[in-house]
Amino acid sequence: MPRASFVQRLLAIIIDILILLIPFVILSVVVTKIFGPRFGPLIGQLSVAAILIAYYFLTEVKTGATIGKNVMKLKVTDISGSPATKDQLVLRCGFKMLTLPLSILAALVTTFSLTLGGLIGYVNLLVAIAVLVSFLMALRATGLAWHDELFKTQVVNTAGVMTQGVPVQPPVQSPVMPPQA
Repeated sequence: MPRASFVQRLLAIIIDILILLIPFVILSVVVTKIFGPRFGPLIGQLSVAAILIAYYFLTEVKTGATIGKNVMKLKVTDISGSPATKDQLVLRCGFKMLTLPLSILAALVTTFSLTLGGLIGYVNLLVAIAVLVSFLMALRATGLAWHDELFKTQVVNTAGVMTQGVPVQPPVQSPVMPPQA
C-alpha cells in the first residue's frame, strides 16, 4: 500500500478537528456557565484532554485509524506495512498529545497566578509548535512525520490508488458478456 500524501493526512486531521469541535464548543459554554471564569478554564482543559484521549484511544490506538483517517481511507501501520503494534500506536498517540499536560498545568496555575500561568502557556505554545513541525515533516520526500519515524510507523492509503495526492477508488469493471449465438 502506498504511503498517504501530506494532503490526505491534512484532510483527515481537518475531519477529526471538525468532529471534535462540536463537543469542545458545547463543553466550553457549559463549563464556563457552571464554574465561572476563574475555574472554568481549568475544568475546560481537563474535559478537553479527556475527550481527546478518549477519541484517539478509542479510534487510532484501537483500530489504527481515526474517523478522519477512515473517511480518507488511511491507516497507521508498522514501517514495514504490517499492522502497527498497540505499543507503537500508544506511543505515537502520546507524542501527539504532548501539549495536554502543559495546557492543564497552565490552566491550573493561571487560576491562581496569571503571570506564571502565562509563562507556562508560552512553553505550551512552543511544544505545540514542535508537534506541528513534527507533522509538517511529512512534507519531506519520505512522507514520514517525526512521530512516524520515532515509533517506526507510517500512514498508508488503504485504497491503494492515488491521483495527485488524493485517493480514488479503482474503476469498477463491467462483467464480460458471453458472445451472442
